[in-house]
This record gives sequence, structure tokens and C-alpha cells, in this order.
Amino acid sequence: MPKRNRPNRGTMPGPVPLQSAVEELQSLPESLATTEERLLASVGLVVLAALLVLVVLPALVRGLSRGVNRYVLPAQARVIFAVVNEYIPATMSAILLRTSQLLLVFWVGVSLLAIWGLVELARSVLAFVVASTPVLGNLAVTVGILVVAYVTMHVLDQAIHEFGEEAERITDHQEEIMCRLSNVAVIAVTIVTFLGIWGINLSGVFVGAGFLGIIIGLAARQTLGAILAGFVLMSSRPFAIGDWVEIADHEGIITQITMMNTQLQNLEGETVVIPNDVVIDEPMRNLSCQDRIQLTVDVGVDYETDLDAAERAASEAIAALDVVAENPSPQVVATAFDDSAVLLELQFWIEEPVPQRRLEATRAVVHAVKSRFEDEGIEIPFPQRALSHRGESAGFKLQGSAAGSQSDGPPGTTGEADSS
Repeated sequence: MPKRNRPNRGTMPGPVPLQSAVEELQSLPESLATTEERLLASVGLVVLAALLVLVVLPALVRGLSRGVNRYVLPAQARVIFAVVNEYIPATMSAILLRTSQLLLVFWVGVSLLAIWGLVELARSVLAFVVASTPVLGNLAVTVGILVVAYVTMHVLDQAIHEFGEEAERITDHQEEIMCRLSNVAVIAVTIVTFLGIWGINLSGVFVGAGFLGIIIGLAARQTLGAILAGFVLMSSRPFAIGDWVEIADHEGIITQITMMNTQLQNLEGETVVIPNDVVIDEPMRNLSCQDRIQLTVDVGVDYETDLDAAERAASEAIAALDVVAENPSPQVVATAFDDSAVLLELQFWIEEPVPQRRLEATRAVVHAVKSRFEDEGIEIPFPQRALSHRGESAGFKLQGSAAGSQSDGPPGTTGEADSS
């Protein structure tokens, strides 16, 4: 079999070791002159590769992994690798094993091409691999950074939840906000790292992001305002989930707090969603922040009633109720003159304020005061209107007829109209 001319080494891209490997591949067809020799060499190479891939490499990687973990890596590094192995579907040793097996199978394939005389194809494959090495390296680094970012986000979330369980002042809403902020920070750092690895100009990206931010800010002012208000609520903590609050014209129990809005369930059982910027701008009362709150009920008594006796009777009736707090003691104050009654303001306190307890206390006070007033003979008047008739002596009456009119008014007056 005639010998083939070897190509010029200067035309082969790549490092010198790769050129030497190509020269070795080129010598294979020259040393295997017959088809039987090539077939025998191919079978032997495949059997050897299978032995290495299935037996030798797994045992070698396992032994290497145990040795590195036991004698090389410090304790802190072993903990880090253990944490990483918990969050990725394969261990580091498995990744190393699969990579080694893939490289060996690739080299066997290239060798088989050279054995059967396809040297130029083998050269092209190797040249493509060498040219793709930077891209493959960047891709491997990108995958590694993705794994690190994924693990970091999970570790941070777990650390924040553990910190929130130990700290009494940290609410579930604040834990969620902290987790989201940490995830956003990790994602931002990961994106910037990706751009640097792939050689993308960061200055142009930042300029474009700045213009995009201006456009988004102008188009979503209310949304961004609600988000900023959510951060303010997170830091100031005027209420928490489960608190009984009054926000603007809405009253109810806080059920959920998000970055965009606050949700509460009103006394009718309806869910009310209030944007966070409205929560910040409107007056807000947190009725659950204290151990007790004051309630007031107005009642009217007749103008002929002895106000001191009425105030004393109402105060004693309220103080006898179990649902009303003993301290501070109830007070009854005459506040205004109404159309048909003198208004008394009943002031009393309840403990552990919730909407249901307020309704029960108000109902009990109204029933008790009404019963006590009935026993004392104190009248709670209905609204009254007095109608009076004014005589016609002060005015004058006109009587009309076809011929004319006369007045029954005072002397000296007539019913004729002045022609002037």
C-alpha cells in the first residue's frame, strides 16, 4: 500500500501536543495494511475503551474522590461540597466521571476514523474541537456559575428563615421580602458575571438599562410607588398579618401583605385589596396594637330628666357587664343638646380587641342601659316636631273677582294695583 504524503504541520491549528496526536493517528493506516488488521485493531480498541469506561474509570474516580475528601480538602471545603451535592442532581465525583468517560469515548471515535483511513475527517473533528475550546470553556464556567447561584439562593433562603424563627421581631412578610431581595441580588451578580465571561461590553448594557429604567419609571409610576411603599411598610411595620386595622374607609383583619398591595378581610367577610401607596398616604388605625381600646355609644334622654341620675344609672349598668374592662372604669358624659333629647356619650373599654368582641360589647351596653333606664323611669324620647299655626291678623288677604279686587287689610289700604 503506497504511503500518503503527510500534510504540512503549519496548516494544523492548535497546540503542539494536538499536532503530535494527529501525526500518531496518521501513522495508524500505514501500520495496518490489511482489512483484517484494521478490524482486529478496531475490536481491540472498542473492548479496551469499554473496560476503561465501565470498570477502570469509575474505580479510579471513586478512589480519587475518597482520597481528596480525606487527605486534601479541609473540613470547611468538604462542608461546601456536601451542600452543593444536596442541591444539584449529580455529585461532583459523578460529574468528573461522566466528563472523563465522554472524553475517552470521543478519543476512541477519532482513533477509529484514523484506523479506517479517514484521517482528514479525524483532523477536521479535532480542529473543530480545538477551535471550540474557548466557547466550551466559557460554557462550562457558565454552567458552574449557574450551579453556584442556584445553591447560593437556596442557602440564603434557608439562613433567612432560620434567622426569622429565632428573631421575634421578624415577621413572615419581612422574611419573604428579605428572601426576594437576596435572590434579586444573586441574580444581578450572576448576570453581570455572565456578561463579563462572554465579553459583552457592560457600559453599553448599563446605558441601555438606564434608558429602559427611565421609560419603565415613567410608564409605571403608580406601580413603582406601590413597590417603594411596600419597602416602607416592611421597615416601619405599622401592622402585621392578623391585625385589626382601619385604613381610610375600610376596616378589617389583615390577611396578606405583598410588595404591591395589602389585603384585608372586612367585617362582612369580603376581601379588600388596597395598594401600598394608598396605605401610606391614608390615615391608618391599628386596633390590635394595644391590649385594650375605648368604645363609645350615644344615647339621648328627655330634657326633663335629672342628668346626674341618668349618668349614674348608665355608668352602673355598664360597669356590671363582664365584657367591659374594669380599668379604666366606664364614664358617661353629657355632650350635646339634640332636637328632642340631651345626648349622653357612654365611654367604656374592652380588652383583647377584635371585631367580634366589639360587637358583643356594644350590644351588651345598649341592652343594659336601656333596661336600667326603664327600671329608673328615665325616658329615651323619640324625635319630635312641634307644629304651630300663625294667624292672619298681621298680614293681609287678597280676594279676586272679575270686576276687580279689594283688600281686607288695615284701614287706608286698597287692593287695587298702583298704575304707576
